[in-house]
Amino acid sequence: MPFPAQMETLTDYGLKEIIQLISNVTDSFTTALFLFDPAKSKLSLRCYQSLSLHINPDTQLQTGDSLIGWVAKSQHPLNIAQFDRDTRNLKLYLRDEKIKSFLAVPVGEVGVLCIDSKRNYVFTDKDQKILQNFSLLVLHVLKTLEIAKKEREQYQILEFFNHINNLSREKQDINHYYSKALNCCRSFSRTDAAFLALVPRKRDRYKIVASDGKLPAPLKKTFHSIEMGLTGWVIREEKPLVRRSMKPRNHKSYIFYPDDPCSHFQSYIGLPLCFFGNLYGVMNLIGHRENDWKEDEIQALTSVGPTIITSILYLMNL
Repeated sequence: MPFPAQMETLTDYGLKEIIQLISNVTDSFTTALFLFDPAKSKLSLRCYQSLSLHINPDTQLQTGDSLIGWVAKSQHPLNIAQFDRDTRNLKLYLRDEKIKSFLAVPVGEVGVLCIDSKRNYVFTDKDQKILQNFSLLVLHVLKTLEIAKKEREQYQILEFFNHINNLSREKQDINHYYSKALNCCRSFSRTDAAFLALVPRKRDRYKIVASDGKLPAPLKKTFHSIEMGLTGWVIREEKPLVRRSMKPRNHKSYIFYPDDPCSHFQSYIGLPLCFFGNLYGVMNLIGHRENDWKEDEIQALTSVGPTIITSILYLMNL
C-alpha cells in the first residue's frame, strides 16, 4: 500500500530537547510541559525531565485544578518561593518530594511550562524571564509540529486518491478490483471491515458482493431489503452516513440485518456509490472502535465513490 493502515503520528522531537535544555539551564529538579486537549477541557502531561522516580506520567488536570491548572486558567506566571506544601497537591508527583520552590508560566493559550527545585528556595526574576522565553520557543515548536501534521494528512489523502485512480487503470478481474478497492478504503479510514453492496434497478433490495478485513462470521449471501439497517438508510436517502462513535456500546443499530456478524461495531461510514445521479451501490466501512475521522478524510472517501462505481460498471460490461 502507498500509505500505512494507521495514520502515522508525529513524535515530540524538539519538545523533549527543549525540556532537557530548560532542566540544564535552570538546574531544576523537574521540568514539565502540560498541554490542553483539543476541547481545552483538561491539561495532560506531554513531556518532562525529572530526577524524581515518582512522576505520574498520566497526570491530567482540569482548568483551575492545582497550581498548574490555575496558571492555565489565569494566563499569569506563578512563582512560589519557600514552597511549604505537599507536592502531591501539584498532581504531578505520586508522593511528596519536598521541593523548595516552584515556578510555572503559560505557554500561550495551549498549556503550561513549569519547573521546581530541591536545591534553591527561590526562583529569581531572571529565572522567570528565561522560562517565559523558553515558553515562546515551545509554542513555536508546537505550531511547527501542527503544520507538519497537517501536511502529512494532506499527503495521505493525495496518496489515497492516486491509489484509487491507479486501480481504475489496471486491467483486472472485477473480483480483484472489489478486493483492492475495499482494502484501500478500509486502510485509509482505519476501519476493521469493509463491504460492497450493489443495488439493482428496482432499488427495493441490495446484495453484498465483496468484503475485506476482519469478519467474525460470513454474511448471508442473499438479497436484503433496503428497509433494514444502516445500509438501507444510505440507499433510501442517497446520502453518506457517518457515525464516529456509537453510544451506548450496547446500541441496537445494525448494518444489514438484526443478527448480522457486525453487531458490535463502534464506528461506521456508509457511502452511496452514484454515477450520473443514479445510485448503484453502497460501501460500508466498519470499525470495532470509536474513530475520529476528520472532515477532509470523510470528503476524500466520498469523492472516490464515483471513481469506484464507474470502474465497477466498466468491468461488468467488458
